[in-house]
Amino acid sequence: MSKNLLNEDKPQDVLNRNTRLKQTASTQWASHDFLPETSSTGKGVNVTGLMPGVEYTIRVFALHNEQTSVPATVRQTTAIPEPTDLAFPFVGSHALTVMWRRPHDVRLQGYRVLLSPQQRSGPTMERSQGPEVTSTTLSGLLADTEYEVIVYAITNSMASKPLYGIKKTLPSLPPPGRVRVQGIGPDAVTLAWQSRGTMLSGILLTAAPSGSHGQPITRLFSPLLRSAKITGLLPGVTYRIALCAVRGAARSIPTPVIITTGLPGTPEILAVEAEQIYKEEDSPVPVSSPASVGIRWNSVPSAYRYLLSCLPQDDNSTLLQIILPRQVERASLPGLQLGMRYRVLVEALQGDARSTVLDQLVLLNNTDWCYDNSVSYRPGQQWFQESAQGQSLLCTCLGHQRGEIHCEPDDTMCFDDGMQYAVGKSWNKIYDDTACTCTCLGGMQVCLDNLTCGQRELIVLFRHKSSF
Repeated sequence: MSKNLLNEDKPQDVLNRNTRLKQTASTQWASHDFLPETSSTGKGVNVTGLMPGVEYTIRVFALHNEQTSVPATVRQTTAIPEPTDLAFPFVGSHALTVMWRRPHDVRLQGYRVLLSPQQRSGPTMERSQGPEVTSTTLSGLLADTEYEVIVYAITNSMASKPLYGIKKTLPSLPPPGRVRVQGIGPDAVTLAWQSRGTMLSGILLTAAPSGSHGQPITRLFSPLLRSAKITGLLPGVTYRIALCAVRGAARSIPTPVIITTGLPGTPEILAVEAEQIYKEEDSPVPVSSPASVGIRWNSVPSAYRYLLSCLPQDDNSTLLQIILPRQVERASLPGLQLGMRYRVLVEALQGDARSTVLDQLVLLNNTDWCYDNSVSYRPGQQWFQESAQGQSLLCTCLGHQRGEIHCEPDDTMCFDDGMQYAVGKSWNKIYDDTACTCTCLGGMQVCLDNLTCGQRELIVLFRHKSSF
């Protein structure tokens, strides 16, 4: 570092000049004498060896016959060298990383980084960093946009000359969508997703534990995968998982998922719904809704867990697997597609051994089954249903390749004027303008005793039958 000192008003007959410097930024005085080698006609001296970013008090004396004049005094702060070697180790669609090399021999207070879009309207982004940090990542940028990047070194409210650079963000890349947690265990989690981009390099997954529980886990999956199991997690720990689509050096914005792993000994439950109960002999497996299958199996006393697998037979969809505790004997498989065939396999896990409990082929377009009020029935099966008027109806599944249901009044009940009566029960009513006593005989038949005429008549009050 050097400084050129000028003296425009040089006194006459001066042999030379002495330049004395004092470092006022420190408690230690540091004085330096400089005797120019030039003749008395010279008007300046180049002072070297100064420190950057430091304020100096400069005194210039005229010397003559070992006598000195009153000094001319000026205060001057030396400049701060700018950062060097600007680089961009990461550039994405909505973020980039700026890296630089710090200047030597200067005590800094930090850096200031500015990003401004060049050809599109958008906000200028600013980031301040400490003196030991020589890189920063800025997110929230516009995709496919050229940015001007400026880095300043800062000390004592002074800024260095700017370090300039130009960098363009990559085109936008859609993130993975419809991320679903298919299963959580003490040391693993199974995720499924949909990739909305084309020509991807892969799917990047990062699982960061909360607090100080271990190190983040990073996995790069094939772009053809739609689900994966992440192992090596710690039990009972909350993880923040981020999924990004990757294309070359470009990354999409992350799709976040927060999960908490189970504790040891806790059963691993994967996407289980078990609202309906079905008998094992009901074959094929009934469809409990347009996109779910309910199953039931006989328990195995020696099993400590069950492994339920649902494998699509007509395409390459994801294999769904469910691990259930030993107490469970039924489950419902949601998210299946109509018109598809699935192989449903239930295996009892007994240590390292396993045995098959149930192995069936499910055909979801089997319309012989009847579906009523969220419950499925096989052909010939009967159930009771209440009509809109409150009447008890006995319904039978006819099937006929269209799920036909036939309902008629319950043979063991009578229904009259909104009231329901069991066999043998009597009640009074007006029938054909005559006061009568009615008795329920069952089979849709009611006996009327005409109280006025003394007549007795057997009539059928109900002839309602329905098929749908």
